[in-house]
Amino acid sequence: MREPSGATGSLGDTIDHALAHALGDPDAASRLHKTLAQVQALHAQAPQTRLMMTALHHLGQALSQAGRTIPASALLSRGIALGKGAPDHELLRAHLLRQNAHLLYQPGQHERARHMARQALEDFQHLGTRREQAQALSALALMMHMDQEHEGALDLYNEGLALSQVDATSWGHQRDVLKSNSGVLHLQLGDIDQAQALIEDTAYLAQGRSDHQAQHLQVLLGVLMHRQERFGAAVHCFQTLKQTLHAAHASADLHTLLDGFIALSAQAQHPDPSHAETIGRALGIDLPPIAPLWQALLHRLFRAESELLHAHEDVILLTIHEEERWLELDQRVDMKRRGPMWRLLLCLARAHEQQPAQPVHAIDLFLQGWPQAQGSIPETGMHRLYSTMNRLRRLGFEALIMTLDEGYLLQLNTRITWSTTPTP
Repeated sequence: MREPSGATGSLGDTIDHALAHALGDPDAASRLHKTLAQVQALHAQAPQTRLMMTALHHLGQALSQAGRTIPASALLSRGIALGKGAPDHELLRAHLLRQNAHLLYQPGQHERARHMARQALEDFQHLGTRREQAQALSALALMMHMDQEHEGALDLYNEGLALSQVDATSWGHQRDVLKSNSGVLHLQLGDIDQAQALIEDTAYLAQGRSDHQAQHLQVLLGVLMHRQERFGAAVHCFQTLKQTLHAAHASADLHTLLDGFIALSAQAQHPDPSHAETIGRALGIDLPPIAPLWQALLHRLFRAESELLHAHEDVILLTIHEEERWLELDQRVDMKRRGPMWRLLLCLARAHEQQPAQPVHAIDLFLQGWPQAQGSIPETGMHRLYSTMNRLRRLGFEALIMTLDEGYLLQLNTRITWSTTPTP
């Protein structure tokens, strides 16, 4: 049965008006809610399930782009519920499922998101739509990849690539996504030859583009060169992309990550302690839950490359005995009568265990060293901290402590042993 046409034009105009003001506008949320109320009123007058689902899809997308993930997901869920059991709307419902799965892939929601992505994939397979199947395979594979289920992710990437070969000329972007993500996984698994075949082929096809996927590929090319110990070429690759991103006004996090990759390759080529600060800043990036998955994947790849680099460095072994209050680096140092110094090093050691690359701010460190200050920093407080940190260095901990603009931290290649064995 055909649905009544109703006020199609006014509905489309209303949606377009809301979307035009959705981003960068403090009144966007109220406009979108008002638009939804108007859409619902039109739907009540002349039920048009497809138009209602389409409206919910676009409004949800606009809210998600504005960073309002929870209400966006709620709108998409309503669209999914509208299309349930309606054969004429199966394809649109599957698209809503896939979009909502992407939104829900946040801490604590991974299983739910993956279940929804799998449901969308099954619907596309039932409908026989090859392009949408490849998109759904790519989305589900990336979620499994992020959850470190590498074997299952690789199978899905390969299945998606096989589908994309059916009409390779018109599936360019989707094929590039599948190949580049699969290339990352092969890099992580140490299969450099396969990673090279996937990444170089895709990067060649993406030449001249400036979209996010092309930027992603450029980073991967640099990482590939780094793995092949072509460190100079890797630095050049990252620096070229950084200039492009500067012109495109890319996010500060992406610039920091690129600086980190440049420092990693430069450090591998010519070791220099000055690179540690830049690497530490990149490792300390705290991506928001709604960050694009490709950016989160690059951040994880950077962490892995950093760990590989530090694995080849001499490890600094630090032993701490909390009960007996001593530390041992090159030699054992009794800290029983060195209260502030003991508390400062203990604070840095605990921070290192939790987030190795995250500096402890000077104010936070002072309050740990002198808890009697009770949150109030005296005028001489920072001078007291600096002089105590200098005394710690002279005590034999010079090689252990790093000073950054943001605060203090232990060297990234420090390994801590917490001793409980009584001293004889």
